[in-house]
Amino acid sequence: MLRIRKVSKGFVLGIILSIVIAYVVSLIPNIKFIKLNQDYPVFRYQKQIVLTDYNLVNFISSLQIDLPIKKVTWSHNVLSIDFMINRNNYLDTDVIYRDLYTVIKKSFVDNENVDEVFLRVFLDDMNKIFVAVSAQKEDIKTNVKMEMGTSMNYRDFLERYFGLNYGNLIKQD
Repeated sequence: MLRIRKVSKGFVLGIILSIVIAYVVSLIPNIKFIKLNQDYPVFRYQKQIVLTDYNLVNFISSLQIDLPIKKVTWSHNVLSIDFMINRNNYLDTDVIYRDLYTVIKKSFVDNENVDEVFLRVFLDDMNKIFVAVSAQKEDIKTNVKMEMGTSMNYRDFLERYFGLNYGNLIKQD
C-alpha cells in the first residue's frame, strides 16, 4: 500500500509539472506576438549583398523573369547572362525588355560589388543575337535606384541609360 501512495504522489506531481510546463511553453508565442505587434515600413533599407561564386545561384534563382537562361558567368565584378528564346514560342518584346531591366536593376541595386552587367538574348541557337545590352554601374549615377519616369517604358529606360544593341532579327522604330 505504501508503494501505491508513493507512485500516485509521484504520478500526480509529474502530471502537474507537465501541465505547468505546457502552459508556460504555450505563452511563448503570445509574448513574441506582443513584442512584434508593431508597424513596419513597407519599404525599408536592406543591406546590399556581395555577389560571389557561392551565392550566384541563389541570386539568379531569385530573379523573377520569363526569359529562359542559357548561360551565366560571374568574373571580376562583371555578371554576364545569355538568354535563349525559341522562334516558335511567342514572347512579347515588352517582356524581354522588362526582364533585361529587372536583371540589371537587381544586379546594381541589390548587390554591392556588381560593376557591369552584360546581357544577350539569342534566338534559337547561339549564332543569332536578338538584342544585347552592356550596362555599367556608373551609367546610373544620376538614378541609382533605377526608377523609371511615368511616361517611360522598359525599352526607353534601357536605351537612355545603357543603349541597346540589336541583331539583324529586330527592327528599330
